[in-house]
Amino acid sequence: EARLVAAFIEDPKLIDEKQMENWVADFDNWAICDTVCGSVFDKTSLSFQ
Repeated sequence: EARLVAAFIEDPKLIDEKQMENWVADFDNWAICDTVCGSVFDKTSLSFQ
């Protein structure tokens, strides 16, 4: 699954709010949601907004 690979190679410093919203709109199962949120989103500067 390309989305899982993207979660591991994406640089959290480069993610903006628009990208996060686009990724969230595509979440269709818990594995994608948990992986992206736990591997990428929680490491961004936006995670506590």
